Amino acid sequence: METVAIRVQRGIALLDMRRPGWQEKVDRERLDMDSITDGLIEQVFGCPFGYALHQLGIGHKEAYRCGFDIEEGTPEEQYEQQWQVLTEAWKQMLVVLS
Repeated sequence: METVAIRVQRGIALLDMRRPGWQEKVDRERLDMDSITDGLIEQVFGCPFGYALHQLGIGHKEAYRCGFDIEEGTPEEQYEQQWQVLTEAWKQMLVVLS
């Protein structure tokens, strides 16, 4: 099983390739990966999650592999924790990248 950090690094590489300068569009304080407006790719592309995935040229499984989503089939009682872990991982990487 891959760590969240590895998934986030994969997402960074994808964004660097397909949307250079993406970091400038992200408000780290507002970032909430479970939000339909304040998630990372929602902020970068200025549109809902599904449309942002389309602009990146990836599907939902690849979104998980790139740290943009939690794993499909995650038990409901683990949703909040999984989203928090993902949000914190992205916030930490954004600090490193700034």
